[in-house]
Amino acid sequence: MHKILELREAYRLLYSKYSMYIEAVIKFVVALVALIVINSHVGAMEILKNPLVVILISLVCAVLPKTLSAMLVMLTIVGHMFAISIEVALIVLVMFIVMYLLFFRFTSKESAVLVIMPILCAIGIPYIMPIILGLVASPVSAVSLIFGTLVYFILSFFGSDFENIVAIAKDDGFEVLSMFIEKVMKNMAFYYCIIALVVVLVLVYVLKRLSMDYSWIIAVCAGGGIQIIVFLVGCFMFDMSLFCSILSVILGGLLTVVIAWFLQFFLHSVDYTKAEKVQFEDDDYYYYVKAVPKIKVAAPAKKKPVKRKMKVEK
Repeated sequence: MHKILELREAYRLLYSKYSMYIEAVIKFVVALVALIVINSHVGAMEILKNPLVVILISLVCAVLPKTLSAMLVMLTIVGHMFAISIEVALIVLVMFIVMYLLFFRFTSKESAVLVIMPILCAIGIPYIMPIILGLVASPVSAVSLIFGTLVYFILSFFGSDFENIVAIAKDDGFEVLSMFIEKVMKNMAFYYCIIALVVVLVLVYVLKRLSMDYSWIIAVCAGGGIQIIVFLVGCFMFDMSLFCSILSVILGGLLTVVIAWFLQFFLHSVDYTKAEKVQFEDDDYYYYVKAVPKIKVAAPAKKKPVKRKMKVEK
């Protein structure tokens, strides 16, 4: 644990010096991975699949504000859809515009979830997002969680039977629109997933705010355990093949707990063995306060090379 805390302090020091460059690199990597996921699911427009174009868009995302970079990635989805079905593309475009105008325009940090959530779904660990949001954000983040999950369901709809959908779209675009509504907007598995994810987010948020010892660790473990149970039930109740399988639920849930448990040391490192309860009062109230000190560790100092004196022979 001491090494983890030293690593955290070293990262904080590095970030304070080079935050602008670090954020740009992170946005570039996230955008690049997101575009690769998009192209693998719904890569219908050849120019957007060109590696040079993908890198160029990622570089543009690296210098744009978070909200605009997220919407630029979303617009590439719309571009691919226009190559398949104009009807579906228009519906998704309107959906993204509404998301931007009503929500992500005012909450730039939340817009990152819109891009990251489909990536996590694609690699099989979407369960970590509600736990992280429960630890660092608030229940309002459920909106971005829902939209991010919706984006993945849209991608999965096209990726599940891409060639057949493209063939149908050439003859009848409205048939693809009907399939889209049936498989995504009327899919009970989608609504089950977002309800489960939002419930876990709220549960983690409530538990980590309690005054009991090790509340963050308890919140992480409870959130991970509940997710495994809920999604296993969902696999038997609904067709969850677009989102997860039984094996991915078990392995992904356990991996999520491990990752979230590790992250909470970076976010909330306190020493409960030195907790103190303080009582005081004023004219109107009695106050009972529990004070828990933070664990502070200095960043590891760089070792200076030892200069050896050369002996001169007489």
